[in-house]
This record gives sequence, structure tokens and C-alpha cells, in this order.
Amino acid sequence: MTDNDRDASTDGKAALDVAREDDVVIAKEAPKMVPLRALFRFYKPLDVALLVTGMLFAALGGALFPAVNVAFGRLLDSTAVGDVAGQIDSAVIAMEVVAVSLGVSLTLAYWLVSWASARASRNLRCAFVRSMLAQDIKFFESKKAGELATLTGATVQDFQLGMAKKFAELVQSFFSMGGGFGVGFYFSAELSGVILACVPLLGFATFFLIKSIQDQQKGNSEYESAAAVATETIGAIRVTNALNYQNVATNRYKANLGKAQRYGAKQIWKASFAGGGLFASMFVMYALGLWYGAKLIADSKAAALADYPPPSGLGDTSDATWGAHSTYAESVCTYTNEPSKMYTGDSLLQCACNLDYAMASLTTSPNCGCGYRLDTTFGSVLDSAASPCLSGGTIVMVFFSILFGGVALGPAAPALE
Repeated sequence: MTDNDRDASTDGKAALDVAREDDVVIAKEAPKMVPLRALFRFYKPLDVALLVTGMLFAALGGALFPAVNVAFGRLLDSTAVGDVAGQIDSAVIAMEVVAVSLGVSLTLAYWLVSWASARASRNLRCAFVRSMLAQDIKFFESKKAGELATLTGATVQDFQLGMAKKFAELVQSFFSMGGGFGVGFYFSAELSGVILACVPLLGFATFFLIKSIQDQQKGNSEYESAAAVATETIGAIRVTNALNYQNVATNRYKANLGKAQRYGAKQIWKASFAGGGLFASMFVMYALGLWYGAKLIADSKAAALADYPPPSGLGDTSDATWGAHSTYAESVCTYTNEPSKMYTGDSLLQCACNLDYAMASLTTSPNCGCGYRLDTTFGSVLDSAASPCLSGGTIVMVFFSILFGGVALGPAAPALE
């Protein structure tokens, strides 16, 4: 071997050692975290106004999600009243108003927040260029060609994405959670408390599912390490052949591929486990909420009949005051599968108390049992809360309000991160 070959071999080994050292340094580098308030230093007054306005619309959109459940609950309960067509029309119109309001508010929210983020990103780029041009010449000698431009583009892109879509999602998720829990506890605190026991499990499952999907989208760093070995070896192919380094490079490449395979399998397992946990927690909530909701409906009807008893003449067709009401109740309160069979006892009284006697052109109401109306803060907007009895629509409304509130916890955690 000549002196030139020895020099080439020495230079090749040194180059490979330096490349390995560079890989180690790059692998050990980690992004530095900054306080949340530092992210707003590049927002000018107009940008702040756009951001605040977008946040308000995002909060409104998040709070409107539970309103969909309220309208849906009223739609279900409208099938059990006398004027079915009128009640259904009213409930459908309410759902349409909520849907349009929700679409407009969220569109404006994401547009304004993204616009403000784009303007702040432009300010960030300008500040970076001004700071870079003020550096000493030694600063540029220590950097590789294109390194600053690549670093700037990736950093500003992460900043713009985090302060646009992720920031709006964070605000929307918190208000969806608060609105869902508020609606649920207003209509039935007892049922909401039971369902809420499953919300932590649901929130964690949603968080891990979103997190695992995001990790898969970020790519496999082990594949990048394998690609770096291939690029290093091919870029110095003469040195590799001169040192008979082919087998060593191949083994390094295979080792990184094995790590990449294990990493990919681990990510898929995490996503599968999170998806299964999400559906398992949802079905547990379904079973527990619907079973306990049916129990609360039966208990509320018995309690309402005891707390607000019917008048003494209700149920007697010959009574001077309530005879007409009793006759109408006997014609309506029948079994669905046997229309000729009439309710008797407490079942008849419960049905008679809950009827809309305006359909029979009767101006008075016994105001008893489930038909008793309470004074509520929101008046006729939340009619089902004015009844001492829980209905099927109320149970569904409470269930999905708490469910959506718990699901909102999942997107909030990755967005905050």
C-alpha cells in the first residue's frame, strides 16, 4: 500500500468517524421549550385583534356543540306530545339555526386565527433575517450550506401551525367540554355524575389515539438513520471500497432497518390499543348511561306522582270537573301492541297527568305528576327541564352532552402540547 493510499484510508476513517459523531450530536439535540407568552411577541396590535376575535368565535363554536344535543333531545321528546307536527317543525328549525351558527362561527374562528398566525409568522421571518444579518462572519463559517434556510422554514412552519389550527382547536375543545358538562348537569346532575365517571378513560383513550396518529405522521427517525448510513457510504464510495468497508456499512444499514421495523410495529400497536380503548370506553358509557337513565325515568315518574298527586276526580268519567279529562285519557292511554286495552291504576294516572288536553279542546290541566310544570330560568327554551320527570330525549341529551364533553378532552391535550 502506498503513502497516498494510507493517507486516503486515514482520511476516509476520519470522515466516517466525523459523520458518526455528527449523527450522535444531531440525535442528542432536542428543541428548547419556551413560555406560552413568548409565542405572542411577534403579534402586532392588528394581529392580536384578529387572534382575539378568532378566539371568541372558536369559543362560540365550541359552546354551540351542546346546543345540538339540546335540539336533538327536544326533537325526540316532540314525538310523545299531542301536536307532533308542530313540535317536530319547531325542533328541526332549532337544529338548523344551531347548525348554521356553528358552521359560521367555526369558519370565522379558524380563518381569523390562521390569518393572524400567518401575519405573525411573517414578522418572525423578518426578525430572524435581521438578527442573522447582524451576526459575525464566524457565525456563517460554522454553518453548512442551506442549513439556516432549512431551519428557518421548519421552525416557522411549526410556529404557524401551532398558533393557527392547534390554537383554535384548543379554545374550541375547552368550551365544548365546559358547555357539554354544563348542559348535562343542568338537566340531570345524577346521570351526569354517573357518566362522568367514564370520561377520564374516554379522554385518555382519545388522547393516545390522536398522539399515536401524529407520531406516525411525523415519520420514522430510524429510517432516516438508515438513509444517512447509505448516503454516507455511497458518498464516500471510493474510500469504502479502499477500506473494504462494504460489510460493515451493510451491517450498520441492516441494524437501523431492524430498529425502524420495531419502531413501526410499536407505533401500530399503540394506535390499535388506543383505538380499541376508545371504542371500549364509549360502549361502556353507552351501557352504563342508558341503563341508569332508564332507571331514573322510572323513579322520576313514581316520585312525580307522589309529590304532585292528581286531583281526586281524575280517572272518574262521571266527575263534574275532571270527567271530560278522564274520558279523553281513557281513549288515549292504551297499550301500543293492544290498542283496545286501557291503562289502569297508577299507569293511567301517570298518563292522564302527562297529556296535552288542548288537543281535546279542554282549557284546564290537572297539573300533576309528570305534567306538572316547574318555573325554570330559561323558560320555554329548555322545556324538558320544567318537568319533574326525566324523558327519553332528556336522557339522550345528557348522555351525548357528557360524551362530547369528554371526547373534547382528547384533542385539547395534543393541541396544548
